Amino acid sequence: MSGFRNVRSVLAANGRSEELGKQLIGAELFPMLSVRPFRGRLFTAADDKPGAENVQIISYRLWQSWFGGDENIIGRKIQINATPATIVGVMPPGFFFYTREVDLWEPLGLNPAQNYRATQGRWMLVAARLKPGVTLGRAQNQMTAIARRIEKENPKFDTNWGVTLESLRDAMVREVKTSLLVLMARSVCCWQ
Repeated sequence: MSGFRNVRSVLAANGRSEELGKQLIGAELFPMLSVRPFRGRLFTAADDKPGAENVQIISYRLWQSWFGGDENIIGRKIQINATPATIVGVMPPGFFFYTREVDLWEPLGLNPAQNYRATQGRWMLVAARLKPGVTLGRAQNQMTAIARRIEKENPKFDTNWGVTLESLRDAMVREVKTSLLVLMARSVCCWQ
């Protein structure tokens, strides 16, 4: 399992700045997805701790458009929301997770001692890989039972809240599903 959150951040480098889509992710996310960087490295557990150095992974698209495919991109210093950061990786061409609107990834950096429930509410999504042989329905039943226990432990915060599981494929296709259905319908129409 790994948490993630979609946000927007301002990148400043090369004398320009632009607001871009960014995902805050747990260090486990890319390895869980069996994704390898095109250049550099992925985040480590040490990167994903509060107070760690601000490191970023950038998209291939951003590497090409902003940095001209500079082979010396790894270790380059940039500014994210006016905070210094270091580029440690470039994702493969065409890679995206959950939404195509992301060009930056940053470690989530959760603090286990902080009560996020009290200070921030609900703000994170979670991706998980099912164990072999476990169906989405069975996992949904287990997560529903866990949500009920959490509701009993925290009635003020969790009453009438639950967990909904969705396949990653369905979640990622959602933004283009109508277009895909129209294209499929047109293709079927034209083949007849």
